[in-house]
Amino acid sequence: PYYHLCNEQFDYSAWKSGKRSAELSPSIRDLGKDAQNNEIMEVTVPEHSDIYVDILNRHGEIVWKLKADGLKPGVHQVVWDGFASPGLYNVYVKGMGWDAVKQKVIYS
Repeated sequence: PYYHLCNEQFDYSAWKSGKRSAELSPSIRDLGKDAQNNEIMEVTVPEHSDIYVDILNRHGEIVWKLKADGLKPGVHQVVWDGFASPGLYNVYVKGMGWDAVKQKVIYS
């Protein structure tokens, strides 16, 4: 038998065996800048999920947010199109039951 540990509806027929076919690990990789001077990052998504990306400055303040609905498993690009002054930033990517963190340095 299967049990869902929350007091809410759950569709067990949509639930899989628990094994990931590609065994992807959540990750963030910096790819540099594009022609418009936007920061480009590569995010590996291990399962179908809504994705939240938060970028925080060195003071812990959120300087940029992104929500992507229903991303499929695989590798996706995130374009940080907001202005950022040089410094150290923390990039957080969160999905359902997983997250990834990376520090990012912007030089100029």
